[in-house]
Amino acid sequence: MEINFVSKQYYSHTTVGRQQESIE
Repeated sequence: MEINFVSKQYYSHTTVGRQQESIE
């Protein structure tokens, strides 16, 4: 269960970071 939460956060962080870099 904890792995799922971490996985979701990691994926979200990567997606957000990648999108922000693209916008900038």
